[in-house]
Amino acid sequence: TNTPYILPVDCDDTLSNNAIFEIEKSIKKHNFPDMSLLDLKIEDENGVFQNFVYFCPDEILPPSKCLEFSLGCWKVHGLACTKKEVFIKSLNFYNQVNPSDTNYWNNDEIITRLNFFFSNLIVRNEGIYYYHDNPQSSTKSINKRRYLMCRNAIVLYNFFGQNMGDISL
Repeated sequence: TNTPYILPVDCDDTLSNNAIFEIEKSIKKHNFPDMSLLDLKIEDENGVFQNFVYFCPDEILPPSKCLEFSLGCWKVHGLACTKKEVFIKSLNFYNQVNPSDTNYWNNDEIITRLNFFFSNLIVRNEGIYYYHDNPQSSTKSINKRRYLMCRNAIVLYNFFGQNMGDISL
């Protein structure tokens, strides 16, 4: 389609009623940034939502810092409305390092980091992404294929692990 942005949402998560409005407002305000990140509320096992805390409170986030603070820890998340061209560039790059199109279980984490890497402008908006606690989620259950996550860790290391300053650290 001709849609210039993509907003992936997990099937067991929800958005605030104003999320799309807030995304659109931030996109127009910042002259069509590459990514517009939603505020995030994470549900704990008791059904209580906790606020996600970013690495800084700023509305405009440097892409290199987003990448840096997504490696080794998640002090920025990738739950964002992303320019389709950035998303496709990330996906095409990932397909080059994964030509067999193998599902290594957490491919979305690789795409998120590549989206940060290929972005020039990342902003935050006031819409909310509600990450619901799902005990049946594949990331919370014992899964004999979980070892496949290691492959994506190797992909990340091979791409970001050398000659990239703070990111390599």
